[in-house]
Amino acid sequence: MRRRGAVVILIALVSVLVGAAIGRAAPPAQPLVALSAPIAITRGPDGALWFTNSGNRTIGRLSTDGVLNRFTAPGIRQPWGLAPGPDGALWYTDRGNNTVGRVEVNGRVDVFRSKTIADPVGITAGPDGAMWFTNHGNDTIGRITTGGRIRSFAGRGIRMPIGITQGPDKALWFANNGANTIGRIGIDGSLTVYRSTVHISRPRDIVLGPDGALWFTNQGALWHPALHKDPIGRITPAGAISSVHVPHAGGGFAITAGHASLWFTARRSGAEATDTVVRITPGGRPSAYHVHMRALGIAFARAALWFTDGSSSIGRLGLDGRTQAYIDPPPIDEPLKITTGPDGALWFTSEEGASVGRITTAGHVRIFTGDRIVSPDGITAGPDRAVWFTNDGTIGRITTGGGVRTYGGGKLVQASDLTVGPDHALWFGNGASIGRLAPDGTVRLYTDPKLTWASAVTAGPDGAVWAGVGARTIGRLSLDGRMRTYRVRVRGYPYGIFDMTTGPDGALWFTTGSSFAIGRITTEGHVRLYYDKDVKDTTGITVGPDGALWFTNGGNSIGRITTDGRISAFASREITSASDITAGPDGALWFTNGEHSIGRITTSGVVRIYMRDYPARADVVRPPF
Repeated sequence: MRRRGAVVILIALVSVLVGAAIGRAAPPAQPLVALSAPIAITRGPDGALWFTNSGNRTIGRLSTDGVLNRFTAPGIRQPWGLAPGPDGALWYTDRGNNTVGRVEVNGRVDVFRSKTIADPVGITAGPDGAMWFTNHGNDTIGRITTGGRIRSFAGRGIRMPIGITQGPDKALWFANNGANTIGRIGIDGSLTVYRSTVHISRPRDIVLGPDGALWFTNQGALWHPALHKDPIGRITPAGAISSVHVPHAGGGFAITAGHASLWFTARRSGAEATDTVVRITPGGRPSAYHVHMRALGIAFARAALWFTDGSSSIGRLGLDGRTQAYIDPPPIDEPLKITTGPDGALWFTSEEGASVGRITTAGHVRIFTGDRIVSPDGITAGPDRAVWFTNDGTIGRITTGGGVRTYGGGKLVQASDLTVGPDHALWFGNGASIGRLAPDGTVRLYTDPKLTWASAVTAGPDGAVWAGVGARTIGRLSLDGRMRTYRVRVRGYPYGIFDMTTGPDGALWFTTGSSFAIGRITTEGHVRLYYDKDVKDTTGITVGPDGALWFTNGGNSIGRITTDGRISAFASREITSASDITAGPDGALWFTNGEHSIGRITTSGVVRIYMRDYPARADVVRPPF
């Protein structure tokens, strides 16, 4: 039986290349990441590798020189399957909104809708010049012309189909995952179903092999290895079914043909869970290669095998089985503090990731790691055109090219916040002391009975160094080591003075954590606290380009306070537990955001979020290829 559904064609007019501006004058914040849960991968008509990013609503492209791009449009929700079409475009299925889409190599995206599309998964070019796809959600096979006309085919033998491919007999063959069968559908809708309790077990993907037979993966070998040990099966156009046993491979997932061989990904479960790429030679001999990532989608191109991991990586396996490379952008891992560097970029620390990061105002991210970077915290631009940061037990210096040197080893306990003092030395918190690192590398520590924990170290407008020296106390340290303290009578129980900066009014402004207040202290020691319903769990604070103070506000907002005490907040669902903030060289405010991102907010409140690799460049491809 055939069913024809009403066709509605939606033309998505916006196409975006990574690095380009998104949308209109005030675009919504988006996670600008080129690799986000990639699933399907295929070679495009332009020679590049194309893949679906199910995690960030984009279609990705990997050029031959290792540069990643991504294309998006309002109609893309959760792209899944992907295949080149007869019209020179890439066609994809979208499980997030039950659509089929088309993306040209220049980035133009078209999205097609129909009531007959339900959880589409696999897609392939048919012998009739149309694209054919599986509807996992309503047990049908779909067909869409290059002009967007959609038709669906149903039959009693179709049950939760996944993979689909064109056979040598000008029919479409598909993996019937829910019925443990392999299906064949002619372009006229005629249906044949093939069964085998021995050789077929939850088939997932299917491809035309170099021997003219159809080869499919058995996902059931993952869950029921005692009953079904063969991860890959074979069916001839006449319906003869067999399977290949690959010891210790597990269940089969994706499959492709290339270099006169069959290639498929397999996985074992349990305590010995591993992922494997298996090659079946023309003689039927299997060779298994362990890969250091979860292998889902698979494609053969440029004399190598390429596979996605469903998380954040693309892998490459050479024909020798030994040459492996991974496009795995270094993560922004729980960024903590941020500052504007001497090179016009933003620099930030990641204590959990043991790294120092750099992001340009265009969004290009680079991560620096090494044995000299250990739990970095505070960060500032130094007087010597380098970036300085507090380390676990040392003070670190990193050049804009990434060279790292450390100072003060053996003297420091837990270095925290960091600033350039009025004497051009580096001043920093060090547990129950305040430290000074001279230009010659010598370290001196200052203590005081009232100094229980140093935080929020900053250079004051009066030639002294100011810091939080206790949960309710701010200290002023003169350059000759004399300390004077001032009580902060904040409501509730404060966790300390979190951050402090010199305002445009000549006073020092500070945050108080969960005490729901922004504080101001003059150089004479007069303290005033500002409470407001929009002030929450405040941490970082800085002077904005508009002459106001901007602060991170916990939850999902960035706060702003004028020097006369007027408070406002900018909320966005893209802001997640923002920690520190600084004024960027581009007239915007930049902040560390949540677990894996850096945020940017304009003075008018437009938020943009940068995650991991926007865009990924060749320096995040290891090794280059």
